[in-house]
Amino acid sequence: MIINTVKELENSYLVNGVSTIFKKYGATGYDKVQDWIAEGNTPDPEFTLEEKIEYQLQQLDNYHFNSSEIREMKINDYFILSLSGNGRNLIAEQMQSLDQQIKLNVITEESAIFEYFYNGGSIEITLVQLRQLYIFMLNVVNTNYGVYKAHIHAIKNLSTIEEVEAYDFTANYLKNQNLNV
Repeated sequence: MIINTVKELENSYLVNGVSTIFKKYGATGYDKVQDWIAEGNTPDPEFTLEEKIEYQLQQLDNYHFNSSEIREMKINDYFILSLSGNGRNLIAEQMQSLDQQIKLNVITEESAIFEYFYNGGSIEITLVQLRQLYIFMLNVVNTNYGVYKAHIHAIKNLSTIEEVEAYDFTANYLKNQNLNV
């Protein structure tokens, strides 16, 4: 077997882009790869720096857009509310509806109540509390978006594969938020 290229994988070598040689003494082809390395050749890493950065950015996107740690919040330690656009729109629509009812003298500011249902239970939230909830939600979303953008910038500026692998893209997020009303 003539060896032109070797890519070092976690548990094996990929030789000439087609043959997998396991990193185990006695495995078929293992001695030839070791001889090739002993001749002064260096295996290519499994991933290039650019590939690692792209992978880390994909992991960041997945975390930022799908993690319940940062995409949901609890009200009174129980009721889960999405921080996504749909969750924020729900609260904004309820505030608008209650404000409209107040303007039409159907209800008063003191009697404006939003009833939120979740898991077979419900919670009543006053309009004042609903406004506080909405502001809290916007602050969490805006803060986490800033963290997301900072992580993108930081990851793109890493200069070694080791730095990319060690980078914690979950750091600094506001996670598992809870608001008691």
